Amino acid sequence: MIKVVFVTPWGSARCGIRSYSQFLANELARTVELWVVPHYRYALPDKRYAFWLADRVNKLNPDIIHVQHDWGFWNPYDPSVFLDFLRLLKGKKVVTLHATGFPVDRAVSDLADAIIVHNRYMFSVFQGDKEKCFIIPHGCKAIDIPKDKARRRLGVLPNTYLIGVFGFIDPRKGHDIALEVYSRLRDLEMVFVGGWHSDSGNPYMSDIIAKAKRLGVRVTGYVSDKEFELWLSAVDVVLQPSRAASESGVISYALGSGKAVIATDHPAFIGKPIIKFRSVDELVKAIEALRDPRARADLEGKARWYGKMFSWQRVAQLHYHLYRWLLDENMYSLVQLNGVKDAIWQLAELELHGSIEAERDRIHKPRVEWIKSRLKNVSVDVGSSFGCLGAHVNIEISRYRARLGKALYRDREFIIADAHRLPFRDKAFKQALLCEVLEHLEDPKTALEEASRIADEVLITVPDEQQPYKSSGSKEHIRAFTRETLTKLIEGAGLKLLEISHVVNEESNYAWHVAIASKY
Repeated sequence: MIKVVFVTPWGSARCGIRSYSQFLANELARTVELWVVPHYRYALPDKRYAFWLADRVNKLNPDIIHVQHDWGFWNPYDPSVFLDFLRLLKGKKVVTLHATGFPVDRAVSDLADAIIVHNRYMFSVFQGDKEKCFIIPHGCKAIDIPKDKARRRLGVLPNTYLIGVFGFIDPRKGHDIALEVYSRLRDLEMVFVGGWHSDSGNPYMSDIIAKAKRLGVRVTGYVSDKEFELWLSAVDVVLQPSRAASESGVISYALGSGKAVIATDHPAFIGKPIIKFRSVDELVKAIEALRDPRARADLEGKARWYGKMFSWQRVAQLHYHLYRWLLDENMYSLVQLNGVKDAIWQLAELELHGSIEAERDRIHKPRVEWIKSRLKNVSVDVGSSFGCLGAHVNIEISRYRARLGKALYRDREFIIADAHRLPFRDKAFKQALLCEVLEHLEDPKTALEEASRIADEVLITVPDEQQPYKSSGSKEHIRAFTRETLTKLIEGAGLKLLEISHVVNEESNYAWHVAIASKY
């Protein structure tokens, strides 16, 4: 069993990253031997502290050291303290960066074996080595407390239209925006659930509490995790008017609980099923629109789908795959990690452009046109990714690509399976597609034999990455093909060539070997 040491705020720390780490640890402990070395978040660490903390970690002799990082609790005035801490650690080092976009990102990534960020925005602004950077989304926790029960316990009237703003009160969170909106609305209530990292508070928080009292907005102060979940269950809408963000644990919590969410139109929130606003007027309209239970129900359904897609259990599995990749270079694990990155990326593409990139991809257009000109009615796409080639049945080994494909193309079937062992009877299909698949496989001959077993013919495409054509540079490509080696593979699998050709995108200088084959 892999031995993992977490270095993170823990215990009673008033910290969103503490909550994040505890949710993740609860699930990870099912598959790894997990130890936690708490990091004290309430004082700026110095180099003596870094040495002391690293010594505590190293004495546990872990396989993986996983550090949760934010400059808010790792001395932002002297980044060398955290860098010294990383240098002192002995073992494979994973750093989850809860904020990115700093020049010091490069130094952190140089010292780490892997960096985790939560979304496309964080990946895009990350200034370190992106080859080491993996997108693993923030987990979502489902809360099953009925709204009426939560309201009874909190003393909220059953028919109240209740808006909740959750989290620490500071200028970045935008509580003043929420108060401005509340002053313009009628027949609703608003609650601020949260306080500050310590009882002392801050000047902005004092001002917000005074204004909230005048307007009749309830402020709970810092609450326990259980009370937080009660309030989240009680509200109709979660409002997140953040001025600055890298990710939002509150939004993830709300989506996991199937809540309608309104948030600032910030790039960190792209791809999430929420309503976004750019002005106070837009926010007023959004809150008014969600008075309609039917409008809320539509958002709530999408929220529940997202919450299941990125549940803490599934997010923990992705962390396990990252550990396996670092320790063993396990290719299956890399495929799962790349699959979730692809899914996160395409959810953003859907919001920004109304379609996934594959549907607009100019690079692969000549290859896709060749495939579609030969596609037959009863076909199966083996290694289908999101299933955009049009086959009715799609086989994909990446769980996240398959899940998103099913959400995109509801009339198509998606099955998570291995190309080497296909779950179909002999000759179940007229045609099997093996497009951009064989270069990924340890045993492409077996995959060809399986495809020809379940279908009358097999349609094949592989990239031509020989000079003068461009290479994709994908770590998932473990072999390259020429026309001769592809022909030898096909014939070695007991198939005869019906067609073999070469497709080139002259504009981008990418090329593919393409073929159709069948059993003798």
